[in-house]
Amino acid sequence: MRKRRITVLILGSIIASFGTLALFVYLQWGNLKWLGTPTVPPGSSGHHRVVSEVHAPLRVVPPKKISPPPRRILSTDGLKVMKYAGSNGLDKRIWETTNGLDQDLLDAVKDLKDAVGLYPSASDRMVVVPLPRSKCAFREPFEVIPFGEGFRVKLPVEPIALGMWKARESLSAALAVSILEREVPSLREAPSWLIHGIAMDFSELGHTWELRTVLESDEPPRLLIRQLKYAGDLAWVDGYWALRAFSERKGEQALFDWIEAMRTGLSWRDALTKSSGETPEEFEAEYEKWATEHLDQKCANRRFLLDQVAKLRLREEKDVVPVLSKFVEEHPLDWYAGNARYFLNYARFRLGMYDRAIEGFSDLLLNDAESTTWQGKAHYFMGRAYQLSGYAPLAEEQFRTALLSDNPLLVKLAKRRLKEVSQ
Repeated sequence: MRKRRITVLILGSIIASFGTLALFVYLQWGNLKWLGTPTVPPGSSGHHRVVSEVHAPLRVVPPKKISPPPRRILSTDGLKVMKYAGSNGLDKRIWETTNGLDQDLLDAVKDLKDAVGLYPSASDRMVVVPLPRSKCAFREPFEVIPFGEGFRVKLPVEPIALGMWKARESLSAALAVSILEREVPSLREAPSWLIHGIAMDFSELGHTWELRTVLESDEPPRLLIRQLKYAGDLAWVDGYWALRAFSERKGEQALFDWIEAMRTGLSWRDALTKSSGETPEEFEAEYEKWATEHLDQKCANRRFLLDQVAKLRLREEKDVVPVLSKFVEEHPLDWYAGNARYFLNYARFRLGMYDRAIEGFSDLLLNDAESTTWQGKAHYFMGRAYQLSGYAPLAEEQFRTALLSDNPLLVKLAKRRLKEVSQ
């Protein structure tokens, strides 16, 4: 009996073990199947990792990415300044201006890099050609022309020598045009207001040029705001205002996003909409609104200055001097402060206050020349003040500088005075 009981227990244990094993295999069959039927991916050798056909992961194709522009390494090797060949090259101010262009160009590279992170690489070629104003068919601070594998920049010298604008600012803006037109081919097909508006926005030239445009115009400031497609000779300043309005509305990064969208080959219109969600029509409407408010604010004292100039024509210098003196003292940063300083010292000259006039003209021309549009006349009347005070050599220097003006009548008067002080 005892042997039979032991035999039954052993057989029961064996049967239970087989049952447990069968249950395990049934439950784990999906994971153990590969042991019996291994599958090797087509084209792979037998020693590669084996992957189950049942549980092979689906192949996910990543979205295509737009390649970023190649990493830029700063290089000025492709930048060059040509020798000035104008007939007035020995004039003191012309010589100082042209002799400093190499350094101005290096400073412009730094300014552009610091301002917007844009700078030339070894692939950029730009030749600066300083020219007499009479050899330039344009009135703007520079002209950029495709030339061979790079660009030629025509730079009128006399306005820089007179202090109408700075060479450094002009070269920074010209450099921005040359780099972007090489890197962003679709920008070459964009209108002038956009190309030069970007250049003005990327450099300090923008403020100088908008100020000069407004001060030189005899029209009410609002008439300077034209539809962009009809901007004409106002393309640079209208483009600058349009981009300033855009940046203030969308943020500083918006302009960079627009340029990057054009870099992919999109037209300027499509790139604008893709990068900002704004249509060209909406863009223009916002520009006109912003520019109107901007000029209304900045030109609030235009009527005041025109009234004072009218009094000078009536020879009311004694009334004008204290009024302009107070205005300049209380509004030193006003858009009309520079011209107010010119007329203040012109009135002092007419009253025989030669020392005060010389001091005032000298301060204006040395420290803030670009704030006025009367640089040539300021040099002339400072020369007259020196002449009438008995300082002929100092007067001669000012008359020679006045000769750089493109005002024919002023040049004629300066030549006459030069003969007088030379006798």
